[in-house]
Amino acid sequence: MLNSPKSRIAGIFAGALALALVLTGRAVAQDTVAATFQPTDCISTVHTCVSVPVVFSRTDTTGMRGYSVTLQLSANLALCGSITRGSYLTSANPNTKFIVTDLGGGSYLVDEVILGVPCGATGSGTLFTIPLTSSSPGGIGTVSITSVTARNCDNDSVPAFAGLAGSIKIDNVPPAAVTNLASSQVKSGNDPDSTTRVTLTFTNPEAGTSISIYRAGYGSYPTYAGGSVPAAPTAYPASGPWALTGVSATGQTDKTPARNFYYFVAITRDSCDNATVSNLTSGTLNYFLGDYANGVSPGSGDNAVNTTDLSLLGAHYGLSGVAVAPYSYLDVGPTTNRSVNSRPVPDTKIGFEDLILLSINFETVSKPSMARDEALPAGSDELSLRLVGDAPVGGVLRAAIGMRGTGHIQGLSARLRWNPAAVTPSGISAGELLESQGGVALSAEPGVVDAVLQGVSRRGLTGEGTLALVSFRRIAEGDPGLSLASVDARDSRNQTVELGMLQPNVRPAVTGLAPASPNPSRGGATLRYSLAKAGQADLAIFSVDGRKVRQLASGSRGAGSYEAAWNGRDSGGRPVAPGIYYARLQTQQGSFTRTLTLLN
Repeated sequence: MLNSPKSRIAGIFAGALALALVLTGRAVAQDTVAATFQPTDCISTVHTCVSVPVVFSRTDTTGMRGYSVTLQLSANLALCGSITRGSYLTSANPNTKFIVTDLGGGSYLVDEVILGVPCGATGSGTLFTIPLTSSSPGGIGTVSITSVTARNCDNDSVPAFAGLAGSIKIDNVPPAAVTNLASSQVKSGNDPDSTTRVTLTFTNPEAGTSISIYRAGYGSYPTYAGGSVPAAPTAYPASGPWALTGVSATGQTDKTPARNFYYFVAITRDSCDNATVSNLTSGTLNYFLGDYANGVSPGSGDNAVNTTDLSLLGAHYGLSGVAVAPYSYLDVGPTTNRSVNSRPVPDTKIGFEDLILLSINFETVSKPSMARDEALPAGSDELSLRLVGDAPVGGVLRAAIGMRGTGHIQGLSARLRWNPAAVTPSGISAGELLESQGGVALSAEPGVVDAVLQGVSRRGLTGEGTLALVSFRRIAEGDPGLSLASVDARDSRNQTVELGMLQPNVRPAVTGLAPASPNPSRGGATLRYSLAKAGQADLAIFSVDGRKVRQLASGSRGAGSYEAAWNGRDSGGRPVAPGIYYARLQTQQGSFTRTLTLLN
């Protein structure tokens, strides 16, 4: 509409004058129209439609009423919407006429004029905006201004020239995704707070890309009730529940003060913000199961599992149901696959499932495992029960849970049967086998013995001896009916171990002294004896020259099976020299002697 013969002549004249001035060496500041791109502009899978302003840069101060601009898109560009008017003319008068004509072949004519008064836009500004897209996988797209005509308020020509062609990068190919993202809990060297670091490893993405690592938890610590594995994000930036970590390179660690079972993803981006999402990691704990206490605030850990945590667990051991709620942080077991590295599946019971996990982590997550005296392993894993004497009504009788261990068992939970008309459970204590190997015994309910080692060593429960003693109060005459009902034994990975059970012979048929176990031994042995009839029984250790070294038992006893432990020390508490010793049992039915050898 502005392209009259008069305007064309004016444009030719102005162009010739500018060329002549350049050829004579005089600098000329031209008033130009050009598509203006930012260096970061890209057409990509993320930025599918990019708005590009066409700017009139002026030095002339003449007020302008209208313009006519022809532009050409390269073959790999197309419009993704309508060309829209800019603010240049409307800033002088909002009443304008704006017309876009499609000339075909990627060429467009854009005309705009101010209608009426006021008239006269000055300075520089955006004439119109072009929305661009491309279906090409890659390349460079260009926008060229092929002709410009501008008029003032008297319809005279205003200086206006086509500027340089503008270019935009096209990249519709996402970068390769990371496929081997992995996470692992840092087991040592953590700060003494409630959470550990988590290490992220992956193959570095291709050059020219950046990587962002996000984390999301399974649910809410400590119960994870109603939680689920988070769905992987589909775009960058990731939205909730995903949170950006500070990890940007393989081998770096993530740290958050919130306890949870975390999943991670890596989003790789190129310079055009094309993004791909990695594999979702398997979940990773950022705290240690069994780390309940820091010595100040129950429920706040210190990245160590030790006696402070064991004491806190023991104080609430045996709670179940709604009573667990105030101490839900203690209810960490079982886990999804029983491992100490897996997500807890709390069972609203504070018992063996929690104790065994604490046992496996005990001391190992803050310093090396405990050193233990190495006993000789038994040939099989076996549990037995025997009555240690009898008691009158109102008295207390004890049953000894004996064990033969190959070194495979980290802990076990044994459940006893009894005759409730005759006896009732009154307590438990650790036996010499368990104590000598750094173990503890707790009871979650009457008649149940939970025995575990504190920390994982080269071997689990090893050798032969008394694992625990169970006390019963006699409430009436009659057979106490004691037997082993069931046993659940676990190894250092918290997996089930087969364990045989031998039932008790309540009243021995004969009086006698069994061979010492183990024999030979380092540091001590267990001596078991039986009394077919009630009476005086004295058990002592003698040296080869007949000198009494230690009195182990003395007094009147009822018919039954008994045991006594010798720790390799004399009556003054001093270690005796290695060598051969004799155990002698004196009873009304006779004298019995066994030889035992003490090693270095």
